[in-house]
Amino acid sequence: MKHIILVSFAIISITASFFQPGEAALETGETAPLQELADYARAEDWQLEKWEVLLKDTVSGKREAEIMTELGDVFPDQVMRITNTASHKRVQVKNRQSDTSMTEEFIAIIPANQTDKIDLMYKVTGTNQTSIHTFKQSTQFEHIQNQVLSKNVIYFSCIRVQINDIMNDVLVYEKFKEAFDITTVEKVDEGTWKSISGYTPKWEDVIPLSDNHPMNIQFAARKTLGADTTVTIGTPIITTEY
Repeated sequence: MKHIILVSFAIISITASFFQPGEAALETGETAPLQELADYARAEDWQLEKWEVLLKDTVSGKREAEIMTELGDVFPDQVMRITNTASHKRVQVKNRQSDTSMTEEFIAIIPANQTDKIDLMYKVTGTNQTSIHTFKQSTQFEHIQNQVLSKNVIYFSCIRVQINDIMNDVLVYEKFKEAFDITTVEKVDEGTWKSISGYTPKWEDVIPLSDNHPMNIQFAARKTLGADTTVTIGTPIITTEY
């Protein structure tokens, strides 16, 4: 089922070891985009600095007690921070895995009025390929998907890599574009920083741009002080700093 994601652009700052252009995805399910991006980065010998998966959802305000119980079951040994205001309650749980290369965070914004919706955010970040495998096998991830979030949850996947200074960022994008069958729909070029938005048929979730072009991938490149290039790629948009 295709999801149409409505995002305010005021908020947006804009396969294995061999990857063939146009190759069909080997992964399936919600973690497929992350794995495909990571596999491509590895095949291109890019240095993976960070990966992130972000799940966002909105559920009934009447589910407060249920959600609090589920969070206690998923994160039994973690401190649950609760901040109360007149309009809502903010619940935050952070969980750093034992290998320290992966961190989970769950945030619930629970309105005082139960007729309003609860905003949920589950974010997992890691720093290497091994932690991606750990994440995919995570019982917490499966539990949160199946017991806490609804079927309308939106998935965001992102990687950040370092590329040596020999590579031209334009050529890097053109090769990536061919591999993922991307149609470019928007570009921003400020010299040392570039952002490109596009559409790939590989993944279903899309964001409609103002001219009705669908978008579900962002590519950003920034030259660093050491002359290397930091590349950040996200689908359907980049949700981490870049």
